[in-house]
Amino acid sequence: GRWIASEKSVADDPGREAPAAAPFNAVLREARRARDLPAVFGALDALAAAACVGDDDTAREVANAAARSVRFVVGAASADAFPDGQGRGEVALVGRSNVGKSSLVNLLTNRRAAAFTSKKPGKTRQFNFFDVNAPGGDATRVSTERATRDASSNRPWRPDGRFYLVDVPGAGYALAPGKERDAWGALLKRYLREREAAKVALHLVDARVGAQPTDVELFGVVAAAQTARAEANFAPLTLVIVLTKVDKKAADAERAEADARAALAGVIGDAAAAATPVVATSAVAKLGRDALWRRLRGAVLGDAS
Repeated sequence: GRWIASEKSVADDPGREAPAAAPFNAVLREARRARDLPAVFGALDALAAAACVGDDDTAREVANAAARSVRFVVGAASADAFPDGQGRGEVALVGRSNVGKSSLVNLLTNRRAAAFTSKKPGKTRQFNFFDVNAPGGDATRVSTERATRDASSNRPWRPDGRFYLVDVPGAGYALAPGKERDAWGALLKRYLREREAAKVALHLVDARVGAQPTDVELFGVVAAAQTARAEANFAPLTLVIVLTKVDKKAADAERAEADARAALAGVIGDAAAAATPVVATSAVAKLGRDALWRRLRGAVLGDAS
């Protein structure tokens, strides 16, 4: 806490130079070696407090700690096919078709092909569950240097950080038959309302076009789910608006954020919309990785958060 407060005070100094990511990366590296996930997220908080933008080393260290393995589990076309949550949190990616959900999975996990990406909208045809941090790890992600160093440690990760990433079929594209699209919509509503393990909903909005009518409809679906979850005594979903394809001017991202907040305010009110976090991302420029991970704290750490 004191470290974060210190970084914040330095960041508020208008005369200071832009901080380098290297010192934070060193802390992340030590936290990963100690297998201490709360310390990883603490370092990310300090990075944000210092207004420091992480680099490729930051993303690698965070992914090597918080996404040590990523395994496709099941493509579910019905609630009966959903995997047993087993007490772990879930992060759902929702949005229009071709908004970049699969690319975001790859960006977040620092992998090239954790999720299949396609230029053909509507490729995701079911609820795809990815098991993150399952026992056994991912051998393709472990370098010889890291394997040698970590082999001497038998300490378990504290906590294990296991969670599901759920890639939801894109909304609003006419590729699928009408009945199939309707079934997806009903299943999404059921998932958000009745799936107690769901902790975070990442609503992806294409920054190039802004919030569309389909996005506004999805805002309403999430808002209705929040009400239903409260009635069921479930924890509320953490809603995060994720701007995708922010590849050019910063002004474009600012315009897209204002547009998304205005659309959300029309559904849940100005105060709630203003309090909703917005993260700008780009799979091309590798933007927003550390900021996005900070929003997943509850799903990854569970009760330890």
